[in-house]
Amino acid sequence: MNEQRLSNWPEWPLEPLAILRVLERHQVRYVVIGGLAAVIHGSPLPTYDIDITPERSKTNIHALLAALAELDALALPAGDDGDPADLLEAGEDLSLFTPSGYLDVIFAPSGARGYRDLASRSERLEVAEGVEPHVADLRDVIHSKQTLGRTRDQGQMTALLTLLEMRSAASV
Repeated sequence: MNEQRLSNWPEWPLEPLAILRVLERHQVRYVVIGGLAAVIHGSPLPTYDIDITPERSKTNIHALLAALAELDALALPAGDDGDPADLLEAGEDLSLFTPSGYLDVIFAPSGARGYRDLASRSERLEVAEGVEPHVADLRDVIHSKQTLGRTRDQGQMTALLTLLEMRSAASV
């Protein structure tokens, strides 16, 4: 469905399918949020990283850590030099670099209470053969961006609201 959109990233080093395939292979429970969720829903706007909200169980964090090891992920400094495994187990957000692009792990994104909250409204969407991540509802993506109030997100709001309106009109 969206494989061509997700595999055609000529201007920046992001290979979202490579990262999503590894997360799926390790059976990580997560919801795709942020710009990539918007792209999967049909937004024409680019994104430069992958944002996910993982489920916080110990088993899932271990699966996430195994996936990050396979991805050769390196934690980016954010003022806390703690061990990434300890930070994730404590529910701390983490920004990582992988050879396939940047990955942000965000346990409680702006405007949401975490995995269960987002997962209850998410959809499993096929983005490539064998890759069907839970993707945050477009309304949650919009709400999060509105709640954050970042300048860079404000420029995207018109396109996201138009996309939501078009999807709503199509479902009537």
